[in-house]
Amino acid sequence: MKSMKLFTWFCLSASLGIAQPASAQVKEVSSPEVLIATQWTLDAAGTTQRNSIKSVFLLVCPRTEKKGTSFLLSDGLVVSNEHVVEGCAANELEALKPTGETVRFKGLVVDTERDLALLLPVEKIAGGLELGNDSALPIGTVVTTWGFPLIYNGPAQAK
Repeated sequence: MKSMKLFTWFCLSASLGIAQPASAQVKEVSSPEVLIATQWTLDAAGTTQRNSIKSVFLLVCPRTEKKGTSFLLSDGLVVSNEHVVEGCAANELEALKPTGETVRFKGLVVDTERDLALLLPVEKIAGGLELGNDSALPIGTVVTTWGFPLIYNGPAQAK
């Protein structure tokens, strides 16, 4: 909760031009390509959330102009939907990481019945999400989803 309050303070103070106290300074952006809103989200998030945020990509097929959410698994594969990659070859697809980097692919497998696509990046990507194996989560379990609704192009949004 404290990190959310701090994040809110950063957003409000930045938009109003209020100087921030030294103890609440935003960390320096690690890369010039990282959007400041993304950096603030990363700074405000805990370790687990930070890994989740960094594992959600915007997948783009320039030829068909389709865009959608994809996410990195800990084994290095990227998962998306078949309807996002439909009409594109693996080497035509691009995933945009929250850090501003572009990921290219060398392999693609689709399952049209399940609307799934698995992509193999050209280079191994560190991090990623572990898929759970619990098929019976207790009612009331807190979950968070991240993605790019309606081809939103900014930082991944939480739902």
